[in-house]
Amino acid sequence: MKDGNEGHGMNKKYEKFKLAVGTTFAFFILVAVMGIAFVQNRYADENILEDELLEIQGDEKFHYVETGITYWQYKDTEGEPSIDSNGKRWNEAGYLTEDWKEAKGSFGSYYGELNDRVGGKYPSNLLNYYSAKKKALPVYYFRTEFEVDDAREIFQLSGEIQFDDSVIIYLNGKEIYKDNEPTEGYDPGTGYGAKEGVETSWNRVFSVENTTALKNGTNCIAVEVHQIHEDSSDVYFDFKEFKGTPEWNEVETLDADGLILQPGDTNNQMLVNWLTPQKGGYNVQYCRKVDDFYNYTELEMERVEIEGQYCYKARLSNLRAGETYSYRLCNRKNGAHSEVFNFTTAKQGEGVKFLFVGDPQIGAGESVQQDGEAWKRTLEVGKHILPNAEFLISAGDQSDSSKTDIAIEEYYEFRSPDELKNIPVAVNKGNHDTVKEIYEEQFMPPGVWDDANYYFARDGVLFFALNSNSGSYATQIEYLKKAIQNTNPEWIIVTMHYSMFSAGPHSDEEKILNLRKVYNEAFSELDVDLVLSGHDHLYARTYLMKGMKSTGNASGLKKQGETLYLSGTSSTGSKFYEKESGKKGYIAFYDGETEKTPLISAITIQGKTLTIKTVRTTDMSVFDEITIRK
Repeated sequence: MKDGNEGHGMNKKYEKFKLAVGTTFAFFILVAVMGIAFVQNRYADENILEDELLEIQGDEKFHYVETGITYWQYKDTEGEPSIDSNGKRWNEAGYLTEDWKEAKGSFGSYYGELNDRVGGKYPSNLLNYYSAKKKALPVYYFRTEFEVDDAREIFQLSGEIQFDDSVIIYLNGKEIYKDNEPTEGYDPGTGYGAKEGVETSWNRVFSVENTTALKNGTNCIAVEVHQIHEDSSDVYFDFKEFKGTPEWNEVETLDADGLILQPGDTNNQMLVNWLTPQKGGYNVQYCRKVDDFYNYTELEMERVEIEGQYCYKARLSNLRAGETYSYRLCNRKNGAHSEVFNFTTAKQGEGVKFLFVGDPQIGAGESVQQDGEAWKRTLEVGKHILPNAEFLISAGDQSDSSKTDIAIEEYYEFRSPDELKNIPVAVNKGNHDTVKEIYEEQFMPPGVWDDANYYFARDGVLFFALNSNSGSYATQIEYLKKAIQNTNPEWIIVTMHYSMFSAGPHSDEEKILNLRKVYNEAFSELDVDLVLSGHDHLYARTYLMKGMKSTGNASGLKKQGETLYLSGTSSTGSKFYEKESGKKGYIAFYDGETEKTPLISAITIQGKTLTIKTVRTTDMSVFDEITIRK
């Protein structure tokens, strides 16, 4: 074996001796300091010291790899390592490595030299850089071994690695993590390959939930480091740590009750939004479901404070169409994470399918908890009638109270259903979402947003959420025009809280009449196809309207400039209104005075056809169904 660090055998023992002595000394110092602190504060709350001790105990892990301590056997010459005389592969324990080098620390090269331009770092060890053809070597191979007494007690493995350009990590011959690897077109064992070029080395923290590759006795952790192409300028490798968390030290799972998804601007994006009383640093980890978190991407979540609560947000980008993804929340400090949730992106060219509900208005009924249970029931029904729904639209009034503490409780209940962790929800601002800071800091998506107006596009359909509480009518119309220009849609759907054509008691109020004057002609001019709204807690559907005039056609062919208006009822049953007396000439269908049942609508758009099917949440029977065509 070629020795990259002379006398490494003695060095290993000395390093272990130093580590043991240092750990023991640090332990006695810690005990002494804590003892002094206890004496000095003997009249203080005894629970403080107990909590500190529990926190220290809860951080124990088995460290298998530590940078600067662990010795790596490595091969920096051309060609994949051959199977040894015992039939073992290079990434398995017990492999014979007589002709491999050995060293500890970080490794790298910049055109065959050591300097701080190697991945933005100065490596400890210089790697051979050139092949026989004076080109960059395609792959470097690293391996080390460690001992495990009882693999059954390890419930999770985790690590941190810094590299340039791409890596594949193996545990006892089984692939457990890879990053920046191209999806096709290269040999993962011997070839050049990286999904994208790396300007400075990437640092990644990863975890491995499936620990079945770990075994009692000697284990091998092995790494391939790939260059992107033969003209690559540098290579870098530093496996900072690899550790096992014992089952008895399992970190508490993060409470994801306040977690929801929101739609991104386009189909290849998803917004993750988490409301919690916990202040800290959190990331979202996500990957394709088939990867099972051995190859995930991790994003830092932005944090805003909302009246003593904290809202964390992240935008997942570059998602594939028609793919199921897994994601979870992660505490950057202690590694605690939430349970895993899944979502599926829509396939392109297959139309759009979504759910629509009127006001949840949680808290307007007998209790917040009762309304919350009804809300969960409504979403369960929605999932049943349209299992492949891409998202949900709420007409506004997610909460009821204008008091901050009560409104926050209501918003938590709104967020609690599991369905909202798998299907994104697009909210509208209602007149009961009155505490502006609470609403907008919660739901304001990073990106396309203007005074609680926003839009997103899906497969030729524009969805424009209009803040009908605002008086900036002209600005909103211009914003809608801009959205149409930016997306060039085949269908245009506007969502808003106030219903301009309803059958309820608000239909003749001055504010509603003013909204009609401003928006109806504009919607006709811009050829808005469908307007979805709430507020009146009474289901109603208009004839196709041309500006302020009814065409008398309830369904069928929709001509240029005609718009269908649909007003949703209560989606929780927390509050209903009676029909306004007198005939409304624009109403084609409404729910009658005796219905008073929560409803949810499944809406599908396929080519030139739009269908709305509305069902009762009590028994899933069809309440209303309509189809319009272009």
